[in-house]
Amino acid sequence: MSGYLLRKVKHEEGWKRFWIVMSGCCLNHCRSHGDLKTLSSLLLPQYDLSLPDKTDFDAVGCTFVFKLSCGQRVLYYMADNKYSMDRWTELMSAIVSRSLMHRHLSYLAVRSSQACGSKCYYTLS
Repeated sequence: MSGYLLRKVKHEEGWKRFWIVMSGCCLNHCRSHGDLKTLSSLLLPQYDLSLPDKTDFDAVGCTFVFKLSCGQRVLYYMADNKYSMDRWTELMSAIVSRSLMHRHLSYLAVRSSQACGSKCYYTLS
């Protein structure tokens, strides 16, 4: 999936427009459609996806906004319309959910092998 989104970093001024390209579990930011140079990338499984709440002053008064957060780093994204926002958030949510389930299953497999005294450690892929 790809398309234009506006991005705002928490506590910074203004929204910036990027051509966003979803590649696997990475969110790549480019200047414009057709630009081959990636300006930055986010590894989505490291981020939490949510909608802004009353405490998100950076997104007050904006529509079609969602946020990605990882620790203290908070990024807001604004789509042109509800349909576009829903498509982006559904896709990102699926990636984040799969990653959480994968990490949980990996943890359970390691715990299980330790509990039964096995010297094998399982890595799910």
